[in-house]
Amino acid sequence: MPRFPEGKRRSKRTKSVVPVRLWIAGSKDSHLAHTLDVSNYGVQLGGYRGEMKVGDKIVIQYRHAQAQFRVTWIVAREGSFGEANWG
Repeated sequence: MPRFPEGKRRSKRTKSVVPVRLWIAGSKDSHLAHTLDVSNYGVQLGGYRGEMKVGDKIVIQYRHAQAQFRVTWIVAREGSFGEANWG
């Protein structure tokens, strides 16, 4: 059984496309990506073509603000080699 009934989210997602910088835990290299939508509990990201796994800890920076997240899902984009949406 899903964690939440289908169509019922903890909070509303808001479409918001903004550039962000991200770091994957254990790496000093930063990468550029962009948000697709945001909620009170997380963010959906796109534009990153590197390797990432569910459970990876990441740091996202927008302007001077940083926040830590954990990757909970990854979905490959159709027609785009190597790029995925993840949240």
